[in-house]
Amino acid sequence: MKISQTHRMKSYFWFALPIVLVIWGILFYNNKENPSTFLTVELIPPVISIVLILGLLWSVKLQWELDPDHFTFSFKPFIWKRKSYPTNEIETIEICKIKPLLDFGGWGLRYSTKFGNAYTTHGNTVLRIHLKNYKILNFTTENTPELTELIDSLSKKTQD
Repeated sequence: MKISQTHRMKSYFWFALPIVLVIWGILFYNNKENPSTFLTVELIPPVISIVLILGLLWSVKLQWELDPDHFTFSFKPFIWKRKSYPTNEIETIEICKIKPLLDFGGWGLRYSTKFGNAYTTHGNTVLRIHLKNYKILNFTTENTPELTELIDSLSKKTQD
């Protein structure tokens, strides 16, 4: 059995977009005397920054795949090349509830001294992988019966 999941940060994009539009509306309203100079030289760097941040939020994509032989993931645009870990390098796999703001300082590509690396896009459920080299990896997941069944079978396999 193979489980594959893809997660995006588009919800954060749709959350940020109205805020940006309201700010641009306020700037335009405050400059109504001379609307031809709405986009002045001073406003170009912040506008470019905001557009780049919105583009980054739109493009973030976490893909992971778990099967009895290996775990593979990519986290575009930060990690383009797929990383893979054979199951013989994995000590345990579990599904955990986290508090992203408290445990990792938010969503995205994060690190915690207590919980290891996190690759999260939304929500508070992660697939936590403990490697035999003492690294801990956390990935956004949707807890499905198939995933739970595969984790149980992998746990029995590692115990034997």
